[in-house]
Amino acid sequence: MKFVRKWVVLAAGMAVAACHDSTRPTPAFVGNYTLVVEASSVCELLVERFTWDLVGTSAGTSDAGATKYLLTLPGGDTSVAVTVAYAPSKGGRGNNTQPAANTSVRIAAAPDEAIVKVKFSGQSQGTPLIALDGRGQILDGILTGTLEVTDTTRRPPVDGSCTAADHKWILTPQ
Repeated sequence: MKFVRKWVVLAAGMAVAACHDSTRPTPAFVGNYTLVVEASSVCELLVERFTWDLVGTSAGTSDAGATKYLLTLPGGDTSVAVTVAYAPSKGGRGNNTQPAANTSVRIAAAPDEAIVKVKFSGQSQGTPLIALDGRGQILDGILTGTLEVTDTTRRPPVDGSCTAADHKWILTPQ
């Protein structure tokens, strides 16, 4: 009798594991957020960690049906912006309805009143996850490209840049 019970428990555990994560909800990126960008460890910039407070709003859907969220500096200033877009699910083997997610980070320059201005050019990627409060977050963001930093307090301003494939970024709800 003990032998049969162990097999029933093992079979039930395998069924739960096989069904887990076949449908993953797509978290919304709305409300107040913090964006942190860290330069690659190979960089030698004046400042190597940058933090901005962003506000996330729904940006509707694209022509292809992707649900989009836009996170900007307060007041809608897009000089620092993150876009998260979920492509519509196409289904798949095992009824996997997890939609594909595309993320992009745009850093044109910090606001004019900033002491240090930052610019990023290149590509970004990150995986949307569900935070403890139920909203979206990204903890594994990678920026591949060039970070440019200008210290505007010096005359003439001092510039620095670093091109790398492993600048890091995270986006967390406040």
